[in-house]
Amino acid sequence: MLSGEDIFTAAMSLTDPAIRTHFVVHDAETFTGPTVLATIEGPAQGVLQAERVALNFVQRMSGIATLTAQYVAAVAGTSRKLCKRCAPVSPTRRNVEVEVDRPEQIETVLAAGADTILLDNFSTAQPASAVAQIAGRALVEPRRLRRRDPTSVRALERVYDAYDRILEGAAANLGADRPAVITTSPFVAGFSPLRWAGGVTFFAWDDWPSGLPVRRWWTASRR
Repeated sequence: MLSGEDIFTAAMSLTDPAIRTHFVVHDAETFTGPTVLATIEGPAQGVLQAERVALNFVQRMSGIATLTAQYVAAVAGTSRKLCKRCAPVSPTRRNVEVEVDRPEQIETVLAAGADTILLDNFSTAQPASAVAQIAGRALVEPRRLRRRDPTSVRALERVYDAYDRILEGAAANLGADRPAVITTSPFVAGFSPLRWAGGVTFFAWDDWPSGLPVRRWWTASRR
């Protein structure tokens, strides 16, 4: 079952207004096997730039729609008496996370309705000003520092101790008392003291160390 037609089209047109998208299969319609779902016309650079975002949304949303349709089919014909015992279903709004890699993108994603903003590849000084700019209009996740991070353990300790003070100041400015910290950065989790936090949770990938950019820092990161 297809889902995400409007988002796919928006991803293309927002990247380049010259791109035209025509869907052959529409939202809530089913298809099997290799099927042409849509045709796209426009500048190749814009299409290639937008395709990853557009396809990521459509694939995930279509998967959710397909599984939901299977659940609906599974309970078809269920007695009203049984259904009344189930918890009522109410519409929910999904949390929208958007990753930015430079400060000038912040206002654009806020205007688009982002609930959470991930700050990626920011310098040590940028997260504090970004948090001030966002001013509580969205949750903020400082993702990692730029890839100019040093490779020695001592240097990493110095850099992330300074980064920790930035995070502590940002939390204080927001009035957060002993907030829980969730990070996907092994450097933040491993080298930032985070004594001001009420707790720290680190999420990692099983294949994280295998990436080429990571191998340079692996010795320090492993510690």
